[in-house]
Amino acid sequence: MKSIQQVVTEFIRDIMNLDITEGIGTYQKKGQACFNEVICRLTEARIREVDTYVYENPQSRKGWNVEQKDVSRELVTQHGTIRYERRYYRHKKSGERSYLADSLVNVAGGERIEVELAAEMCEYATEHSYEKSAQITCNGTVSRQTVMNRTRKVSGYEIDKCRTRSGTVIHIQADEDHVAMQDGRSVMPKLLAIHEPVTKVPGKRDFLPNRYLMSSYNETPQDMWERVGKEIDIRYGNLEDLKIYIHGDGASWIKNGVSELGTGRFVLDRFHVSRYIHRVTNGDIEYTKYIWERMKANDQRAIRTFVKACVDSEICAEKTGNDFLRYIRNNWSGIQIWYDPEEQAGISCAEGLVSHIYADRLSSRPRGWMDEGLTAIASLRVYVKNGGRIRPEHIRTKENPFIRASKKMKEKLRKNAHRGYDVRTAFCCARRHTPEYALYRSVKDSGMKF
Repeated sequence: MKSIQQVVTEFIRDIMNLDITEGIGTYQKKGQACFNEVICRLTEARIREVDTYVYENPQSRKGWNVEQKDVSRELVTQHGTIRYERRYYRHKKSGERSYLADSLVNVAGGERIEVELAAEMCEYATEHSYEKSAQITCNGTVSRQTVMNRTRKVSGYEIDKCRTRSGTVIHIQADEDHVAMQDGRSVMPKLLAIHEPVTKVPGKRDFLPNRYLMSSYNETPQDMWERVGKEIDIRYGNLEDLKIYIHGDGASWIKNGVSELGTGRFVLDRFHVSRYIHRVTNGDIEYTKYIWERMKANDQRAIRTFVKACVDSEICAEKTGNDFLRYIRNNWSGIQIWYDPEEQAGISCAEGLVSHIYADRLSSRPRGWMDEGLTAIASLRVYVKNGGRIRPEHIRTKENPFIRASKKMKEKLRKNAHRGYDVRTAFCCARRHTPEYALYRSVKDSGMKF
Protein backbone atom coordinates (compact mmCIF):
# COMPACT_ATOMS: atom_id res chain seq x y z
CA MET A 1 0.00 0.00 0.00
CA LYS A 2 1.31 3.39 -0.95
CA SER A 3 1.61 6.17 1.57
CA ILE A 4 0.10 9.55 0.92
CA GLN A 5 3.60 10.95 0.44
CA GLN A 6 4.30 8.33 -2.25
CA VAL A 7 1.05 9.07 -4.06
CA VAL A 8 1.79 12.79 -4.18
CA THR A 9 5.39 12.25 -5.29
CA GLU A 10 4.38 9.91 -8.12
CA PHE A 11 1.66 12.31 -9.23
CA ILE A 12 4.11 15.19 -9.58
CA ARG A 13 6.55 12.94 -11.42
CA ASP A 14 3.85 11.76 -13.86
CA ILE A 15 2.64 15.32 -14.51
CA MET A 16 6.14 16.52 -15.27
CA ASN A 17 6.74 13.62 -17.66
CA LEU A 18 3.79 14.53 -19.87
CA ASP A 19 4.72 15.78 -23.34
CA ILE A 20 3.40 19.32 -23.92
CA THR A 21 4.43 19.11 -27.58
CA GLU A 22 1.49 16.80 -28.23
CA GLY A 23 -0.69 19.89 -27.90
CA ILE A 24 -2.19 21.78 -24.99
CA GLY A 25 -5.53 19.97 -25.22
CA THR A 26 -3.92 16.54 -25.15
CA TYR A 27 -1.59 17.62 -22.37
CA GLN A 28 -4.45 18.84 -20.20
CA LYS A 29 -6.58 15.74 -20.85
CA LYS A 30 -3.73 13.50 -19.77
CA GLY A 31 -3.05 15.82 -16.82
CA GLN A 32 -6.70 15.54 -15.77
CA ALA A 33 -6.44 11.76 -15.96
CA CYS A 34 -3.36 11.91 -13.71
CA PHE A 35 -5.23 14.17 -11.32
CA ASN A 36 -8.22 11.82 -11.20
CA GLU A 37 -5.90 8.93 -10.49
CA VAL A 38 -4.12 10.72 -7.65
CA ILE A 39 -7.41 11.84 -6.07
CA CYS A 40 -8.62 8.24 -6.07
CA ARG A 41 -5.38 6.95 -4.58
CA LEU A 42 -5.36 9.71 -1.95
CA THR A 43 -8.95 8.86 -1.04
CA GLU A 44 -8.02 5.22 -0.57
CA ALA A 45 -5.07 6.21 1.60
CA ARG A 46 -7.16 8.51 3.77
CA ILE A 47 -9.81 5.82 4.29
CA ARG A 48 -7.07 3.40 5.38
CA GLU A 49 -5.90 6.08 7.81
CA VAL A 50 -9.40 6.38 9.24
CA ASP A 51 -9.70 2.60 9.58
CA THR A 52 -6.31 2.40 11.33
CA TYR A 53 -7.18 5.26 13.67
CA VAL A 54 -10.45 3.60 14.71
CA TYR A 55 -8.67 0.32 15.34
CA GLU A 56 -5.84 1.89 17.36
CA ASN A 57 -8.22 3.94 19.52
CA PRO A 58 -10.59 1.42 21.12
CA GLN A 59 -11.78 3.98 23.69
CA SER A 60 -13.44 5.91 20.89
CA ARG A 61 -15.42 2.86 19.71
CA LYS A 62 -16.60 1.45 23.01
CA GLY A 63 -18.55 -1.75 22.56
CA TRP A 64 -17.39 -2.35 18.99
CA ASN A 65 -15.03 -5.28 18.47
CA VAL A 66 -13.28 -6.39 15.28
CA GLU A 67 -15.00 -9.34 13.64
CA GLN A 68 -13.13 -9.38 10.34
CA LYS A 69 -10.23 -7.43 8.89
CA ASP A 70 -9.13 -6.41 5.39
CA VAL A 71 -12.57 -6.65 3.81
CA SER A 72 -12.26 -5.18 0.33
CA ARG A 73 -14.67 -2.75 -1.31
CA GLU A 74 -15.07 -0.90 -4.60
CA LEU A 75 -16.84 2.44 -4.91
CA VAL A 76 -17.47 4.47 -8.06
CA THR A 77 -16.75 8.17 -7.47
CA GLN A 78 -16.67 11.34 -9.53
CA HIS A 79 -12.98 10.84 -10.27
CA GLY A 80 -12.97 7.10 -10.83
CA THR A 81 -13.28 3.81 -8.98
CA ILE A 82 -11.61 3.51 -5.59
CA ARG A 83 -10.64 0.19 -3.99
CA TYR A 84 -9.80 -0.16 -0.35
CA GLU A 85 -9.85 -2.54 2.60
CA ARG A 86 -11.25 -1.93 6.05
CA ARG A 87 -12.28 -3.77 9.23
CA TYR A 88 -15.70 -5.18 10.03
CA TYR A 89 -16.98 -4.60 13.60
CA ARG A 90 -19.70 -6.06 15.78
CA HIS A 91 -21.28 -4.37 18.80
CA LYS A 92 -21.04 -6.73 21.75
CA LYS A 93 -24.34 -5.65 23.33
CA SER A 94 -26.67 -4.87 20.45
CA GLY A 95 -25.18 -7.35 18.00
CA GLU A 96 -25.18 -4.71 15.26
CA ARG A 97 -22.46 -4.96 12.65
CA SER A 98 -20.76 -2.13 10.83
CA TYR A 99 -17.77 -1.04 8.80
CA LEU A 100 -16.91 1.87 11.08
CA ALA A 101 -14.50 3.47 8.62
CA ASP A 102 -17.28 3.54 6.00
CA SER A 103 -19.59 5.24 8.45
CA LEU A 104 -17.04 7.90 9.27
CA VAL A 105 -16.51 8.80 5.61
CA ASN A 106 -20.27 8.80 4.97
CA VAL A 107 -20.51 5.66 2.88
CA ALA A 108 -23.58 3.54 3.56
CA GLY A 109 -23.61 -0.23 3.36
CA GLY A 110 -24.46 -1.72 -0.02
CA GLU A 111 -23.60 1.44 -1.97
CA ARG A 112 -21.63 0.83 -5.15
CA ILE A 113 -21.77 4.47 -6.23
CA GLU A 114 -20.70 7.37 -4.02
CA VAL A 115 -23.90 9.03 -2.84
CA GLU A 116 -23.28 12.53 -4.26
CA LEU A 117 -22.41 11.02 -7.63
CA ALA A 118 -25.55 8.87 -7.43
CA ALA A 119 -27.66 11.99 -6.83
CA GLU A 120 -26.06 13.67 -9.85
CA MET A 121 -26.63 10.55 -11.93
CA CYS A 122 -30.34 10.43 -11.03
CA GLU A 123 -30.74 14.10 -11.90
CA TYR A 124 -29.16 13.53 -15.30
CA ALA A 125 -31.61 10.66 -15.82
CA THR A 126 -34.50 13.13 -15.77
CA GLU A 127 -33.11 14.65 -18.97
CA HIS A 128 -31.31 11.74 -20.66
CA SER A 129 -31.71 8.01 -21.12
CA TYR A 130 -30.41 5.74 -18.37
CA GLU A 131 -27.54 4.62 -20.58
CA LYS A 132 -26.47 8.16 -21.46
CA SER A 133 -26.73 9.25 -17.82
CA ALA A 134 -24.37 6.41 -16.85
CA GLN A 135 -21.93 7.49 -19.56
CA ILE A 136 -22.01 11.18 -18.61
CA THR A 137 -21.64 10.78 -14.86
CA CYS A 138 -19.72 7.50 -14.46
CA ASN A 139 -17.99 7.15 -17.82
CA GLY A 140 -20.00 4.01 -18.45
CA THR A 141 -18.64 2.13 -15.42
CA VAL A 142 -22.19 1.39 -14.25
CA SER A 143 -25.02 -0.13 -16.28
CA ARG A 144 -28.28 1.48 -17.40
CA GLN A 145 -30.01 -0.99 -15.07
CA THR A 146 -28.11 0.50 -12.13
CA VAL A 147 -29.22 4.01 -13.07
CA MET A 148 -32.81 2.84 -13.45
CA ASN A 149 -32.79 1.12 -10.06
CA ARG A 150 -31.35 4.22 -8.40
CA THR A 151 -33.94 6.59 -9.84
CA ARG A 152 -36.73 4.35 -8.62
CA LYS A 153 -35.42 4.56 -5.06
CA VAL A 154 -35.16 8.36 -4.89
CA SER A 155 -37.53 9.60 -2.20
CA GLY A 156 -38.24 12.40 0.25
CA TYR A 157 -37.90 15.20 -2.31
CA GLU A 158 -40.35 18.07 -2.34
CA ILE A 159 -40.36 21.74 -3.31
CA ASP A 160 -40.75 24.02 -0.31
CA LYS A 161 -44.36 25.01 0.20
CA CYS A 162 -44.79 28.56 1.36
CA ARG A 163 -47.20 31.36 0.68
CA THR A 164 -45.06 33.81 -1.23
CA ARG A 165 -47.51 34.73 -3.99
CA SER A 166 -49.86 37.68 -3.99
CA GLY A 167 -51.80 37.26 -7.23
CA THR A 168 -55.58 36.90 -7.34
CA VAL A 169 -55.81 35.49 -10.89
CA ILE A 170 -54.52 31.93 -11.28
CA HIS A 171 -54.19 29.82 -14.42
CA ILE A 172 -53.95 26.03 -14.57
CA GLN A 173 -52.64 24.43 -17.77
CA ALA A 174 -53.64 20.76 -18.01
CA ASP A 175 -52.79 18.10 -20.56
CA GLU A 176 -51.47 14.54 -20.87
CA ASP A 177 -48.83 12.68 -22.82
CA HIS A 178 -49.20 9.38 -24.67
CA VAL A 179 -46.52 6.99 -23.45
CA ALA A 180 -45.79 3.49 -24.76
CA MET A 181 -45.32 0.73 -22.16
CA GLN A 182 -43.28 -2.46 -22.42
CA ASP A 183 -46.40 -4.61 -22.22
CA GLY A 184 -47.95 -2.94 -25.25
CA ARG A 185 -50.20 -0.52 -23.37
CA SER A 186 -50.40 3.18 -24.07
CA VAL A 187 -50.86 5.25 -20.93
CA MET A 188 -51.43 8.95 -20.41
CA PRO A 189 -49.61 10.58 -17.47
CA LYS A 190 -51.12 13.96 -16.66
CA LEU A 191 -49.28 17.26 -16.31
CA LEU A 192 -50.55 20.47 -14.73
CA ALA A 193 -48.94 23.88 -14.42
CA ILE A 194 -50.19 26.48 -11.95
CA HIS A 195 -49.11 30.02 -12.73
CA GLU A 196 -50.07 33.68 -12.63
CA PRO A 197 -51.09 35.66 -15.76
CA VAL A 198 -48.69 35.30 -18.68
CA THR A 199 -46.08 38.00 -19.08
CA LYS A 200 -44.99 39.07 -22.56
CA VAL A 201 -41.21 39.18 -22.96
CA PRO A 202 -40.08 40.94 -26.19
CA GLY A 203 -38.19 38.62 -28.49
CA LYS A 204 -38.68 35.62 -26.22
CA ARG A 205 -41.31 33.07 -25.34
CA ASP A 206 -44.17 34.09 -23.12
CA PHE A 207 -43.22 33.86 -19.45
CA LEU A 208 -45.38 32.05 -16.88
CA PRO A 209 -44.81 33.86 -13.56
CA ASN A 210 -44.39 31.63 -10.50
CA ARG A 211 -44.97 28.48 -12.52
CA TYR A 212 -45.41 25.34 -10.45
CA LEU A 213 -45.65 21.95 -12.19
CA MET A 214 -47.49 18.87 -10.94
CA SER A 215 -47.44 15.33 -12.33
CA SER A 216 -50.10 12.67 -11.98
CA TYR A 217 -50.03 9.00 -12.91
CA ASN A 218 -52.03 6.06 -11.53
CA GLU A 219 -54.13 8.55 -9.61
CA THR A 220 -57.85 9.30 -9.89
CA PRO A 221 -58.80 12.73 -11.26
CA GLN A 222 -60.55 13.44 -7.97
CA ASP A 223 -57.40 12.80 -5.95
CA MET A 224 -55.33 14.81 -8.42
CA TRP A 225 -57.62 17.87 -8.24
CA GLU A 226 -57.67 17.58 -4.46
CA ARG A 227 -53.87 17.89 -4.46
CA VAL A 228 -54.11 20.84 -6.84
CA GLY A 229 -56.57 22.57 -4.55
CA LYS A 230 -54.27 22.10 -1.55
CA GLU A 231 -51.28 23.49 -3.47
CA ILE A 232 -53.23 26.59 -4.51
CA ASP A 233 -54.47 27.08 -0.96
CA ILE A 234 -50.92 26.90 0.41
CA ARG A 235 -49.47 29.25 -2.20
CA TYR A 236 -52.31 31.73 -2.69
CA GLY A 237 -54.81 31.34 0.11
CA ASN A 238 -58.52 30.48 -0.01
CA LEU A 239 -59.66 29.35 -3.46
CA GLU A 240 -62.87 31.34 -3.12
CA ASP A 241 -60.84 34.56 -3.09
CA LEU A 242 -59.16 33.72 -6.40
CA LYS A 243 -60.16 33.86 -10.05
CA ILE A 244 -59.08 30.55 -11.56
CA TYR A 245 -58.92 29.57 -15.23
CA ILE A 246 -58.39 25.94 -16.22
CA HIS A 247 -56.92 25.50 -19.71
CA GLY A 248 -57.03 22.29 -21.72
CA ASP A 249 -58.15 20.36 -24.79
CA GLY A 250 -61.67 19.69 -23.53
CA ALA A 251 -61.04 16.27 -21.96
CA SER A 252 -63.59 15.47 -19.27
CA TRP A 253 -60.97 15.14 -16.50
CA ILE A 254 -59.76 18.66 -17.24
CA LYS A 255 -63.22 20.26 -17.40
CA ASN A 256 -64.20 18.42 -14.21
CA GLY A 257 -61.52 20.44 -12.44
CA VAL A 258 -64.02 23.29 -12.20
CA SER A 259 -66.47 21.22 -10.17
CA GLU A 260 -63.73 19.41 -8.21
CA LEU A 261 -62.15 22.70 -7.11
CA GLY A 262 -65.56 24.27 -6.58
CA THR A 263 -64.56 27.35 -8.55
CA GLY A 264 -62.97 28.45 -11.81
CA ARG A 265 -63.73 28.71 -15.53
CA PHE A 266 -62.73 26.34 -18.30
CA VAL A 267 -60.72 27.75 -21.25
CA LEU A 268 -60.34 25.68 -24.42
CA ASP A 269 -56.80 25.49 -25.80
CA ARG A 270 -56.71 27.31 -29.18
CA PHE A 271 -54.13 24.86 -30.51
CA HIS A 272 -56.62 22.00 -30.53
CA VAL A 273 -59.37 24.15 -32.09
CA SER A 274 -56.96 25.25 -34.81
CA ARG A 275 -56.10 21.62 -35.57
CA TYR A 276 -59.76 20.72 -35.98
CA ILE A 277 -60.39 23.74 -38.22
CA HIS A 278 -57.44 22.82 -40.43
CA ARG A 279 -58.90 19.35 -41.00
CA VAL A 280 -62.30 20.79 -41.96
CA THR A 281 -60.99 23.50 -44.32
CA ASN A 282 -58.12 21.41 -45.69
CA GLY A 283 -55.83 24.34 -44.85
CA ASP A 284 -57.66 26.92 -46.98
CA ILE A 285 -56.79 30.37 -45.55
CA GLU A 286 -60.09 32.07 -46.40
CA TYR A 287 -62.24 29.22 -45.08
CA THR A 288 -60.16 29.09 -41.90
CA LYS A 289 -60.53 32.84 -41.39
CA TYR A 290 -64.31 32.60 -41.84
CA ILE A 291 -64.70 29.97 -39.09
CA TRP A 292 -62.61 31.98 -36.65
CA GLU A 293 -64.73 35.07 -37.38
CA ARG A 294 -67.97 33.13 -36.80
CA MET A 295 -66.66 31.80 -33.48
CA LYS A 296 -65.82 35.32 -32.37
CA ALA A 297 -69.35 36.41 -33.38
CA ASN A 298 -70.83 33.57 -31.28
CA ASP A 299 -72.55 32.18 -34.38
CA GLN A 300 -72.74 28.39 -34.16
CA ARG A 301 -75.48 28.20 -36.78
CA ALA A 302 -73.30 29.81 -39.47
CA ILE A 303 -70.47 27.41 -38.62
CA ARG A 304 -72.77 24.40 -38.93
CA THR A 305 -74.00 25.62 -42.33
CA PHE A 306 -70.45 26.22 -43.53
CA VAL A 307 -69.17 22.84 -42.40
CA LYS A 308 -72.10 21.12 -44.16
CA ALA A 309 -71.12 22.95 -47.34
CA CYS A 310 -67.52 21.75 -46.90
CA VAL A 311 -68.76 18.16 -46.59
CA ASP A 312 -71.07 18.52 -49.61
CA SER A 313 -68.20 19.98 -51.65
CA GLU A 314 -65.94 17.11 -50.51
CA ILE A 315 -63.47 19.56 -48.96
CA CYS A 316 -63.59 17.31 -45.92
CA ALA A 317 -65.09 13.95 -45.03
CA GLU A 318 -68.46 13.78 -43.29
CA LYS A 319 -66.89 12.24 -40.19
CA THR A 320 -64.30 15.04 -40.04
CA GLY A 321 -67.06 17.66 -40.21
CA ASN A 322 -69.20 15.93 -37.57
CA ASP A 323 -66.23 15.51 -35.22
CA PHE A 324 -65.47 19.22 -35.49
CA LEU A 325 -69.08 20.30 -34.86
CA ARG A 326 -69.33 17.96 -31.87
CA TYR A 327 -66.06 19.29 -30.48
CA ILE A 328 -66.98 22.96 -30.60
CA ARG A 329 -70.53 22.26 -29.38
CA ASN A 330 -69.21 20.48 -26.27
CA ASN A 331 -66.65 23.23 -25.62
CA TRP A 332 -68.48 26.36 -26.83
CA SER A 333 -68.32 28.16 -23.48
CA GLY A 334 -64.57 27.45 -23.36
CA ILE A 335 -64.28 29.19 -26.75
CA GLN A 336 -66.48 32.20 -26.01
CA ILE A 337 -64.52 33.03 -22.87
CA TRP A 338 -61.65 34.08 -25.20
CA TYR A 339 -63.71 37.03 -26.42
CA ASP A 340 -65.35 38.09 -23.14
CA PRO A 341 -63.91 41.49 -22.12
CA GLU A 342 -64.91 40.80 -18.50
CA GLU A 343 -62.69 37.73 -18.34
CA GLN A 344 -58.89 37.31 -18.13
CA ALA A 345 -58.67 34.01 -19.95
CA GLY A 346 -55.11 34.65 -21.12
CA ILE A 347 -53.07 32.22 -23.20
CA SER A 348 -53.35 28.43 -23.27
CA CYS A 349 -50.04 26.59 -23.59
CA ALA A 350 -50.69 23.15 -22.13
CA GLU A 351 -49.65 21.34 -25.33
CA GLY A 352 -46.27 23.08 -25.39
CA LEU A 353 -45.66 22.33 -21.72
CA VAL A 354 -46.33 18.65 -22.21
CA SER A 355 -43.97 18.58 -25.16
CA HIS A 356 -41.21 20.32 -23.18
CA ILE A 357 -41.71 18.66 -19.80
CA TYR A 358 -42.91 15.16 -20.65
CA ALA A 359 -42.49 14.24 -24.30
CA ASP A 360 -38.79 15.12 -24.54
CA ARG A 361 -38.03 12.33 -22.06
CA LEU A 362 -41.04 10.02 -22.02
CA SER A 363 -42.42 9.68 -25.53
CA SER A 364 -40.37 11.50 -28.18
CA ARG A 365 -38.06 8.53 -28.84
CA PRO A 366 -39.10 4.88 -29.22
CA ARG A 367 -38.95 3.16 -25.85
CA GLY A 368 -41.11 1.05 -23.57
CA TRP A 369 -41.67 2.05 -19.96
CA MET A 370 -42.71 0.13 -16.88
CA ASP A 371 -45.13 1.66 -14.40
CA GLU A 372 -42.54 2.09 -11.64
CA GLY A 373 -39.99 3.72 -13.92
CA LEU A 374 -42.54 6.02 -15.56
CA THR A 375 -43.84 7.15 -12.17
CA ALA A 376 -40.31 7.86 -10.91
CA ILE A 377 -39.02 9.75 -13.96
CA ALA A 378 -42.21 11.78 -14.49
CA SER A 379 -42.23 12.86 -10.84
CA LEU A 380 -38.47 13.56 -10.69
CA ARG A 381 -38.50 15.47 -13.98
CA VAL A 382 -41.28 17.74 -12.72
CA TYR A 383 -39.41 18.22 -9.43
CA VAL A 384 -36.23 19.28 -11.26
CA LYS A 385 -38.16 21.54 -13.66
CA ASN A 386 -39.65 23.23 -10.59
CA GLY A 387 -36.13 24.17 -9.52
CA GLY A 388 -35.44 21.23 -7.21
CA ARG A 389 -32.12 19.40 -6.93
CA ILE A 390 -31.67 15.73 -6.18
CA ARG A 391 -29.44 15.57 -3.11
CA PRO A 392 -27.66 12.74 -1.30
CA GLU A 393 -30.35 12.57 1.38
CA HIS A 394 -32.89 11.71 -1.34
CA ILE A 395 -30.78 8.72 -2.36
CA ARG A 396 -29.85 7.03 0.87
CA THR A 397 -32.37 4.72 2.45
CA LYS A 398 -30.18 2.80 4.87
CA GLU A 399 -28.43 4.21 7.94
CA ASN A 400 -25.30 2.69 9.34
CA PRO A 401 -25.77 2.16 13.11
CA PHE A 402 -22.40 3.66 13.97
CA ILE A 403 -23.33 6.99 12.36
CA ARG A 404 -25.57 7.74 15.31
CA ALA A 405 -22.63 7.65 17.69
CA SER A 406 -19.76 8.81 15.55
CA LYS A 407 -19.76 12.62 16.07
CA LYS A 408 -17.01 12.56 18.69
CA MET A 409 -14.94 10.21 16.57
CA LYS A 410 -15.28 12.48 13.52
CA GLU A 411 -14.18 15.48 15.55
CA LYS A 412 -11.10 13.62 16.76
CA LEU A 413 -10.28 12.63 13.21
CA ARG A 414 -10.56 16.24 12.05
CA LYS A 415 -8.14 17.38 14.73
CA ASN A 416 -5.81 14.52 13.92
CA ALA A 417 -5.85 15.44 10.23
CA HIS A 418 -4.41 18.88 10.95
CA ARG A 419 -0.98 17.36 11.34
CA GLY A 420 -1.03 17.10 7.55
CA TYR A 421 1.68 15.92 5.22
CA ASP A 422 4.45 18.16 4.11
CA VAL A 423 5.96 17.80 0.65
CA ARG A 424 9.45 18.60 1.87
CA THR A 425 10.57 14.99 1.58
CA ALA A 426 9.80 14.92 -2.11
CA PHE A 427 10.90 18.53 -2.47
CA CYS A 428 14.41 17.65 -1.37
CA CYS A 429 14.68 15.09 -4.15
CA ALA A 430 14.44 17.69 -6.88
CA ARG A 431 17.31 19.87 -8.04
CA ARG A 432 16.97 23.63 -8.03
CA HIS A 433 16.07 25.41 -11.26
CA THR A 434 14.13 22.41 -12.59
CA PRO A 435 10.38 22.25 -13.35
CA GLU A 436 9.98 19.62 -10.64
CA TYR A 437 11.55 21.96 -8.09
CA ALA A 438 9.25 24.81 -9.13
CA LEU A 439 6.19 22.60 -8.80
CA TYR A 440 7.21 21.27 -5.40
CA ARG A 441 7.92 24.80 -4.28
CA SER A 442 4.50 26.04 -5.41
CA VAL A 443 2.76 23.19 -3.56
CA LYS A 444 4.79 23.86 -0.43
CA ASP A 445 4.24 27.61 -0.51
CA SER A 446 0.50 27.15 -0.96
CA GLY A 447 0.30 25.57 2.46
CA MET A 448 -1.47 22.58 0.92
CA LYS A 449 -1.84 19.58 3.17
CA PHE A 450 -2.69 16.04 2.18
